[in-house]
Amino acid sequence: MVNQASRTRSLPPPRGMTLSPMHTSKRTQRVPVDSAAVHLPALQRAYLATRTVMAAESALEVQLMLNAENRELYHAVGNVVPPDDSLAPRAVAVTLLAFGDDESICRSARPILDALAHLAGVSLTPDDKNSPLAASLIRMSVFAGVDATWFLEKTCEEALDTKPMHATLQGEVMVCVRWVNQNDAGALRSEFHTLPTGRSLDQSLQALQNCFLSMKIYYGAPFPTAIANAHTNVVVDAWAQALHTASEAFFELTEGTPCVHLAHALNGHEHEVNIESTGITARVCPRFAQGPSSDGKGFVTVSLTPELAAARADCFHAFLVGNAACHSDVATFAKVHEQEGLPPPNEETARYCLHTCAVQASVFQLRERVSLYATHHKVGGRLSGTPISTPGSWVWRFEPAIVALEAVLPNFYVLPCADESAFPGDRKLERPFNDFFSRAFQLYAATFGAVRGSVKSKQPFERMPLELQEMTDNDDPSIRAAEDFALTAFSLDASSRRVSVGDAFASLQACRAPRPLTEFMLQASLRLGIGASVLDGISSAAQALRQMANTTPEACEAKNNEIARLKRVADAAIGNPPKKSCVLQPPTVPLASVKPLLTALRLCKHEDGQLPRPNAPPDEYISVVSVVAGAVLSKIPDESTISHACQVAKRARPKGDIASLSAAITVLRGSDAALPAPAFVIAQNEGSSQVSFNRMGFNGAFETATAGQLVDAPQRAVLLMHSGAKGVKITSTKCM
Repeated sequence: MVNQASRTRSLPPPRGMTLSPMHTSKRTQRVPVDSAAVHLPALQRAYLATRTVMAAESALEVQLMLNAENRELYHAVGNVVPPDDSLAPRAVAVTLLAFGDDESICRSARPILDALAHLAGVSLTPDDKNSPLAASLIRMSVFAGVDATWFLEKTCEEALDTKPMHATLQGEVMVCVRWVNQNDAGALRSEFHTLPTGRSLDQSLQALQNCFLSMKIYYGAPFPTAIANAHTNVVVDAWAQALHTASEAFFELTEGTPCVHLAHALNGHEHEVNIESTGITARVCPRFAQGPSSDGKGFVTVSLTPELAAARADCFHAFLVGNAACHSDVATFAKVHEQEGLPPPNEETARYCLHTCAVQASVFQLRERVSLYATHHKVGGRLSGTPISTPGSWVWRFEPAIVALEAVLPNFYVLPCADESAFPGDRKLERPFNDFFSRAFQLYAATFGAVRGSVKSKQPFERMPLELQEMTDNDDPSIRAAEDFALTAFSLDASSRRVSVGDAFASLQACRAPRPLTEFMLQASLRLGIGASVLDGISSAAQALRQMANTTPEACEAKNNEIARLKRVADAAIGNPPKKSCVLQPPTVPLASVKPLLTALRLCKHEDGQLPRPNAPPDEYISVVSVVAGAVLSKIPDESTISHACQVAKRARPKGDIASLSAAITVLRGSDAALPAPAFVIAQNEGSSQVSFNRMGFNGAFETATAGQLVDAPQRAVLLMHSGAKGVKITSTKCM
């Protein structure tokens, strides 16, 4: 009792955030008292980590959480078996990041935090009540304010496709998904996704799940397929309620399950016999113990005498209850058998209806209920992934029970003793002993008291309630009937809650349906969101097919005619020599100013291409033409446009390198994918410390430009050109 004592405190919000101003009675949390066992706080955090979203309680713990996350992800990909049969390391981690200089800015993340906490506490497969909670499969955390900024700085270098800019994150909410990429030499990978704020709780949950499903498909993040299942009805303050429920459940695990086993004589006569306390205290001692075998190679079960049994540390005390009409006879009966213990009931003593009423402390192993990769700021020196309380992350469990004497005696001695011998020798332990022993009296009062009630089960409420989606009064029965018909068409249970494309995808994938069906539901989930109905998915597919049907021969002919017209326009522009020759201006700007300018414009180098030798065939121009197309076009051009640009570049090559490049750009900018923006060329000669800024007109001519014109342009296509002995190198740029 002392080692596992607890208290109730107000629930602290995540660092850098505030909770909803709405008052709730469940915004409290049970935590171990300061005098509890040293391992108990870490054990509770390890339990909470498998049920909800974890937040740091101190600045030190932010670093500990990142280190533990890295270790867990590496152990997951290495198939490391955790000690003490604890929860297996999770292969993917999700961290919610709320950016802002103060708590008022970060509060926009509250609905998303509640949505993530709701997802953490539900089974990913709602139809299977034994399936694990999402938090047992996905590590979930939250950071806000300076903690979020620090986390981003430590992990952004691991991102290959998404690298957010630190300076533009005020008020934004992101989710960071991390896993170990086996295809990249086992390196940690982090990808970020900005989440929309100001949405409802259910919409925030769908945005999270859409993000997770997309990262699973596009990046191979190891999310379970069941992440697509919809889980609606997120409640306000879900994170606070989840921590309240989980912390209560942790300490309820130690209280055990009340048990009542009545004597045979009471069967059918419970209300006819008045059962009361006899006022007799007894020491309950084991009759058997494990001892070494005679050959010393093992253990055998040995019988104990009452004297040896009474001296063992695993004895516990009980008080006797029985037939109130026989109390005087029971007192004499107990006095006679003090030394050897009470005998089994016979024909004479069966009317006593004796029962032991006690609380037995037994070892209870949490095992997979806890993750050894959780952290606690008070025990920061513990290495994540190592045992907390061996074996099996055990705690004491207190089992209150009322058991008939004949059911106790086969395994225990029941030795009547003085009341004083039941109390501990140290007076400091008397209060926790009374709290411990009072559970037996509470069970006795509930079972045989004047006001008898049902015995309250102490089984922990370890799972969050999942409210199934139901029809409201405003729902159209005809739409519901159409949905049921659509579900039946895909062999889905119309009576279940599987009405969204996300649910349908997960269900079809689980039952190994034909790939075209699962692929259809997957694409519908990615494009419409997992919460879209099956009918919406079918309707969207019908529209796509209708658009494909519009691609008639007449439409193809009109497209080809337009391409031919654009080619004629480009050829006319090239054939009409510009008033200004295609000559770059002399260098006038220091080379050192180019990089700061590109950074200010949020541009970075993208792809490189080399102009081929003068006598090269048109096919060798594809590389440089593709590089230029990435800068001046809004989408990848078709093969005919690329081929035309290569031929024109080859034809203009005798006039010089710049003329060849200018001709290719002119053709590309004559296509329907051209960006409505000027093309700037920043040119440098090999060995020179100066560059020139040039703006290219739509007819291929170059004119002098300034850095200011480049900055003032609302849209721009910027190319870098380096001329040297090896030819002309072209580098395109893109937005960071």
